[in-house]
Amino acid sequence: MNNYYKCCADVTGRLVMFRENSFQEVLSASLSWETFEQFCLWQLVTAHGIPIDYVMPILPRLDHDNHAEALTAILLMLKHEK
Repeated sequence: MNNYYKCCADVTGRLVMFRENSFQEVLSASLSWETFEQFCLWQLVTAHGIPIDYVMPILPRLDHDNHAEALTAILLMLKHEK
C-alpha cells in the first residue's frame, strides 16, 4: 500500500486504526510510553475523530504528575466538544 493510498483511505474513513473494543487497551498501554510516543498516539486519536466517549473511561486512572500527556490531550478534546 503506497502512501497516497494510505492517506486517501484515512481521509475517506476506510482506514481503521482503532477499534472500540480494543481502544481502552491501547490507551492503558500508552500511559507507560515515552512522551513522544504518547504525543503521536494522541495526534492519531485526534486525526481519526475518536469520540470523547471512548476516552472518558480512562480518566479515573490518570493523575497530573504521571499522565500529563494524556490529560492535556483529553482537555483539548473536551475543549472542542459542544
